[in-house]
This record gives sequence, structure tokens and C-alpha cells, in this order.
Amino acid sequence: MEYYLDWIYMGVMSAFVGGAMKKVLASHVSAAPTVVAWLGVTLLVERLWFFCVPAVLVLAAFCLACCLYSARTAPAPTLPVQGKAVFITGCDTGFGKAAAWR
Repeated sequence: MEYYLDWIYMGVMSAFVGGAMKKVLASHVSAAPTVVAWLGVTLLVERLWFFCVPAVLVLAAFCLACCLYSARTAPAPTLPVQGKAVFITGCDTGFGKAAAWR
């Protein structure tokens, strides 16, 4: 349950920081809102880093496992083509004719 609350928090925080940055960039009033916005962005990046690092590590481990599995297993045997036919539909001058001649 806490995992979902963190994502909700991150979404709300990014909406507030995005809105603040949009207003600061549009108005160019003073430096104080800019500092507040950058502090918010820093907090948001900290939260994203907390979630993204474990996710990247899990993704890397999954990719490594898939590569090892595909390298160690034999390819699937192909089906015999003797006595088989393919019905190709399409126009007489388009891709159907080219596929039939191939």
C-alpha cells in the first residue's frame, strides 16, 4: 500500500513543481520563486532516484537472465513445408503478386 502512496506523492509533487516552473519561466519576476522551484525539483529528483535505481537494476538482471536463457537453449525446430500451400490474397500488381513469386 505504501508503494502506491509514494507514486501518488510523486505525481502530485511533479504537478506542483511543473506548474511552479511554468509560472516562473513565464513571468521572470524575482529569484525567490525560482529558488523554491529548484528546491522542489531537487526533491522530486531525489524521489525519482529512490524508485529508478532499483527498477534499473531489476531490468538489467531481467535482461541478463533473458540473454543467458536464449543463449543456452536450442532454437525451436521448424515445421516441415512439404505438402503445404499458402493462399495469398491481394491485387494482381501489388504485394500479393510479389509475395507469391517469392
